[in-house]
Amino acid sequence: MANSRFDTRRELATQEANAIGTTLLRIGFFPDTIQTELNSILKHYFEERIAFLAAESDIDKMLLHF
Repeated sequence: MANSRFDTRRELATQEANAIGTTLLRIGFFPDTIQTELNSILKHYFEERIAFLAAESDIDKMLLHF
């Protein structure tokens, strides 16, 4: 059962990484003025995602990022 959870987590992490990579590539198709805004939004997402993961199981810290 633990292997199943680990595999699921690994698959979800891979999917998220692929989605982020695809997003970064697709931002390049927009005009420069829009790219700046989209990069800023994506950077904010990264910061929030890292903070959420760093909070681990501390519910109060997690709720700060919603």
